[in-house]
Amino acid sequence: MATFSFDHTGALALPDTNALLKADEDSAVVVYVCGVVDDGRPYYAYIAVKPSLYPEFARLSAAQAEITPEAYGIILASGFAAEAPAEVIADMRHTYGFDETYLEKLRQGVIFQYHCFLKEKEDKRLSGIIAQLQKK
Repeated sequence: MATFSFDHTGALALPDTNALLKADEDSAVVVYVCGVVDDGRPYYAYIAVKPSLYPEFARLSAAQAEITPEAYGIILASGFAAEAPAEVIADMRHTYGFDETYLEKLRQGVIFQYHCFLKEKEDKRLSGIIAQLQKK
């Protein structure tokens, strides 16, 4: 499981631009997208998005804005169909370790580690209070 860090306010500490640019050298975020092209045909695509471009890609995807996939990374597989065929899905899983449930697993991991962070912070606060009371 990935390890997450939180700042003193409890906000998730995200990688800075330099870290994301460094990650571009040997990493990618494999995403699955589907939709309809201008002429009305359905499409699907698996795209290896550069980490430094992923925040913008995710924002545009969430807004259902028009995206040029090549601008964000490499198209690993694509086709004109409402969804990827079973053999393409199997290949993405085998070749790239693609996991359709990854975002949910990631979200659960962040939530778990956030609760651990809060518990640790509360334990430190209570230890401080106890130490002050013991001094009196």
